[in-house]
Amino acid sequence: MANKEISKLLISLVIILLLGIALYILTQKQKHQQYIPNAEISQLDNIYSNNLNQKSNYSFRVISIDSEATEGAELRVFFDKNNGNTKILEASYGGETYMTEYSYYFEDANNFLLIEKTQQWDRPYSEKGRQETKNEINKYYFSNLEMIGWTGIDNKTFDPVLPEFKQKQQVILRQLEKFFKEVSK
Repeated sequence: MANKEISKLLISLVIILLLGIALYILTQKQKHQQYIPNAEISQLDNIYSNNLNQKSNYSFRVISIDSEATEGAELRVFFDKNNGNTKILEASYGGETYMTEYSYYFEDANNFLLIEKTQQWDRPYSEKGRQETKNEINKYYFSNLEMIGWTGIDNKTFDPVLPEFKQKQQVILRQLEKFFKEVSK
């Protein structure tokens, strides 16, 4: 008799625990969805368009960072001539079989859109008949240095509750900090 009661109690506890976990995940997802108005993402898309349209009016600087890739890497920084603020930061890394480009479009230092483009080929560029094996574009939206959106291949959006979302945010912010250190040298 006691074993049946203990079994029922354990089953009840497991069910309550599972319901609690499901409720927590749902609450976190809803909280994040309430926090991210589409207006913020639209605003960052507009910043991207405006900065791209004004690119030829910005002053710019090219910085070589050859130690970062087998075939070299460079930063291109575009500044607003009026106030010196960084408006666009482009970085490209290349190897014999790959090329990755990062393009940051800034409203200010805390709010920006990053477009990451990765291409890969089946053999080095020095060999004939080279075929592209990967062509991927990801967009990352940041508001107040918090990633609020991530759009990948075929406009797939990533759930902000997933651990990989926060991990990607940390990687991007560390990378951006490294780029700004190069710019300030």
